Amino acid sequence: MEDIVTIDLDTCDGCNICTTSCPVDVLRFNEQTQKAYVAYPEHCHVCYLCEEDCPTQAIKVATEVTNSRRRSIYDVLNIPTECG
Repeated sequence: MEDIVTIDLDTCDGCNICTTSCPVDVLRFNEQTQKAYVAYPEHCHVCYLCEEDCPTQAIKVATEVTNSRRRSIYDVLNIPTECG
């Protein structure tokens, strides 16, 4: 599986919006390169705030990773939700 969060450094303009929008401090800002970087990918809650807030669309959150906090009781108990 690919990384949970990736940043295209060629597209990143160093605005630092993503680091302030991340509620769990996954992203940090490198003062030397003037670009964001993924510091703690294991803490990502897959909320997509960084991806949605990035004005240059330099951030991608892996779609195959799910946020366990968004699972319903049907998922936990393995109950089908489709009618039929």
